[in-house]
Amino acid sequence: MSFQKRHSKLFQAVFITVVAILLITVIRSLYYKASTPDDENLFRTTPGSILVTEQIEGRLFTDEDPNSATTAAETVISVGEIVRSVDGEIFRQLGTLEAYLTGLDSLDELNFQVFDPRDASTRNILVYYGNLPQNAFRGISSSVYVITVFEDGASERAGLRVGDLIVSINEKYFKNMHDADRILKEARSEKKLAYDIIRGKDDLTVEITLATVGLHLPVLVFFFSGLIMMLIGGFIGASRPQFIAARYLGIAYVVTGFFIAFMEAQRTIKDDFVEIRAVFLVVAIFFSISLWLHATHYFPLKHEGLLKRPWIRYVSYALAILAVICTLFVNDRYIPIFLLLLLVYNALVQFIYRKESSPEYNEINSLIKRFNNIAIAGIFLTIAFLVYTHWGSVDRASSKFGYVGIPLALLPISTMYVIGRYNLLDLDLRVRRNIQYSAFSTVLGLLALLAVFWMLAYMPRMDLPLPNIQFQGSFIEITEEPMLTKDRQAMEKGVLMLLAIAFSYLVIRLRRRGQSFIDRKFFRGSYDYRLASRELSEVMSSELDMKGLAEGMVVKLTELMKVKQAAILFYRNETECSASNSTGLSDTDWVRFSEGLDESFINVLKSDPDESHFSVEYLSSKLRDHFSTHGFRHIIAIRSKEKLVGALLIGEKLSESPFHSEDLHFLTSISKQASVAIENSFLYDELAERERLKHELAIARRIQLASLPQHTPVVKGLDIAGISVPALEVGGDYFDYLNGKPDDLTIIVGDVSGKGTSAALYMSKVQGIMRSLYEFGLSPKDLFIRANQLLVGDMEKQSFITALGVSFNPLEQQLRLARAGHAPLYHYQAKEQSVKEWLPKGIGMGLAGSDTFAGEIEETTVPYAEGDIFLLITDGITEAQRDGGEEYGEEKMHQILASANGATAKKIRDSIVSSVNQFTGDAPQHDDLTLVVVKAV
Repeated sequence: MSFQKRHSKLFQAVFITVVAILLITVIRSLYYKASTPDDENLFRTTPGSILVTEQIEGRLFTDEDPNSATTAAETVISVGEIVRSVDGEIFRQLGTLEAYLTGLDSLDELNFQVFDPRDASTRNILVYYGNLPQNAFRGISSSVYVITVFEDGASERAGLRVGDLIVSINEKYFKNMHDADRILKEARSEKKLAYDIIRGKDDLTVEITLATVGLHLPVLVFFFSGLIMMLIGGFIGASRPQFIAARYLGIAYVVTGFFIAFMEAQRTIKDDFVEIRAVFLVVAIFFSISLWLHATHYFPLKHEGLLKRPWIRYVSYALAILAVICTLFVNDRYIPIFLLLLLVYNALVQFIYRKESSPEYNEINSLIKRFNNIAIAGIFLTIAFLVYTHWGSVDRASSKFGYVGIPLALLPISTMYVIGRYNLLDLDLRVRRNIQYSAFSTVLGLLALLAVFWMLAYMPRMDLPLPNIQFQGSFIEITEEPMLTKDRQAMEKGVLMLLAIAFSYLVIRLRRRGQSFIDRKFFRGSYDYRLASRELSEVMSSELDMKGLAEGMVVKLTELMKVKQAAILFYRNETECSASNSTGLSDTDWVRFSEGLDESFINVLKSDPDESHFSVEYLSSKLRDHFSTHGFRHIIAIRSKEKLVGALLIGEKLSESPFHSEDLHFLTSISKQASVAIENSFLYDELAERERLKHELAIARRIQLASLPQHTPVVKGLDIAGISVPALEVGGDYFDYLNGKPDDLTIIVGDVSGKGTSAALYMSKVQGIMRSLYEFGLSPKDLFIRANQLLVGDMEKQSFITALGVSFNPLEQQLRLARAGHAPLYHYQAKEQSVKEWLPKGIGMGLAGSDTFAGEIEETTVPYAEGDIFLLITDGITEAQRDGGEEYGEEKMHQILASANGATAKKIRDSIVSSVNQFTGDAPQHDDLTLVVVKAV
């Protein structure tokens, strides 16, 4: 996962904080500008204190070599210009200049550098000393020169002009423009300013009445254009921080909007932060272009051609950094050069790699380009119009520049349109249905009202062609003679009343039909709660299994209540979700939603047994976001005898109108009916599950019994009989005959710890391993060692297997015995008429690793004679219990072996089983019972 996706919450918090700070900054700037009385002019510090008071003839100096000016055009130093230097030497006092000029010859040529405050231009003029008139200069105190006077502003109304030198404000003198700003700020509270100015060589006083609100419409237009960009960028970045495209697009809009809004808002603010704001604006203007290029890597879709070339954005940011450095530390005249360079670089990148983007990218981007081209064309047309209407006055044209904000505002608006049209960034920008419904209904009502008002206003002016009706006694006659005025007026009033009633009725009927049509289109039709309840009851009574019940309920609820999403969850034992179903969500979304529900949701449903309805707004933030993301708005708990058995999840109505109290009462009533159906469904499923398990266990029992030896091997010199009876349907005991040769027989009896299904599965595995390993001709000891190697890594820690392995050699009348933690081998010796237990050392398989197991197990050779009987059993024989807990033990088994006389192995086996059953009586079988009897004959 990328850094951006892992830190979306952090980005969101930081982004919102920064946007809020920037918004406060630009709004504060506009408020300061609007609320502070303004003299509505701009000025700068005058670069000199010696004023030219008489016109001086000279020649324009264009090079450091004075001889290059011999052919230059003649010019003059005008009255009102400021002497910056003479022959490269700066003079700050008039007396110093006069001392420098004393004693010069009339043919001596002087290089004057002068500054014209009217157009802020600097020139070098070559002047013969003899051409200097008497009293050509005048010393002035520190001053500022006016660079802009806003059209129709307070300064223009008072007669202030561009180029005027302001030497004092309210008789207070200053050192530079910042000092003048301070004095101006202090004097603004008086609402009136007295500027002592020098215009040309004349001293004047200009009295300015400050504007209470000095805010121009172009400034306001430009400000709101930038504000719209910032708000839309903030919305995109803050609402979808998980998308990289939203981040860069949001940042680009915020930075660009900040530059636009702040540039005009702070333009005439005179405080101590002018330089800081200038730095912010320079950084914003250059980096906004680089950010836009970066945003096109991801928006509207990923541009693979740009993404696989990271150097493209690195170069763009490097150019922006270089532009900022050159602008701030070298010369601000580099601004248009770097702006053009960045714009050209951006355009070339888009053009060169346009074919490496996807068709979907090109389709959406073509629409974005069309909107951009419209906005750019609007910007150029606006600028052209301003230049044309204010030709010859750059300051006046620039003061109207704010109107460019109108076409600029099309950019963020068009972006939101494209996002909404193509559902980009997972943003749903459509107008909600409830708002659409209200709008259409309101418009319909207003149209009906306007129709009635129009008719009421028009009817009195109608010329009704009424017949001349005369009432003569009981007769009504129509004559050619005109009716009396009062009779005609009365008839007209009556006819107008009838027409008004008829027209109003028609309008009402049409409005009802129109409203009915709107209701159908916006799913506002009412439904019969009784009928809906009856239909749901039919569904709940006809479906017995949980799956069918869940599906039937959500489908019918969606159909009746006209909701976008509905779902139902069934909980067994208030913890386990045993069934669920939904409508309005894809299978993938439903699985994702279900996986997101944890124990905390069940705890919420169980927290208040008296509360059946929960709004998702009252859930924890995590759960609330999870439910809202999937469209669910209400939760109805389903309880049976105060026990949670399910939950109804209801989404928003198709009409997008709120749920009313009767809707929630209806859902609560349905939940009570559903509780009975769910309980019945649980019982039905439990019964079906029992039947299924019973059937499957019966099959498993048959399979397990079939896996035991079905035929007793015929081995010369041995009579064999074996049996295994599971305590449950299936068990963990087993025995097997591994008869590789006619004169060789190996018998394995095993017991897996535990009983039931898990023990049976292990038993099957052990049986397969033993049969496979026996093919290698292994002795019982080696057979167990190899089997342990295969089992020890695959068995659960609490499981193990005991086994007894006996390999008979009838020819030599001896056997080899190995025991893996199992019961002993019982040997009835006919000659001694006694029972001996063989118990060689050994531990259960699965309890220890290969080396430990092999070191613990030993193999014993046992001779036998004709008539001897061997008994291999599991502990289910000796530990068989009767009521009261008494165990069968070994003594009775020994007695049966001793009294066997000439009985066959099968009869001995049956005698032992019968003895055990007789001992336990009606007590349930405690453990699996397995035994094998081998008699030497």
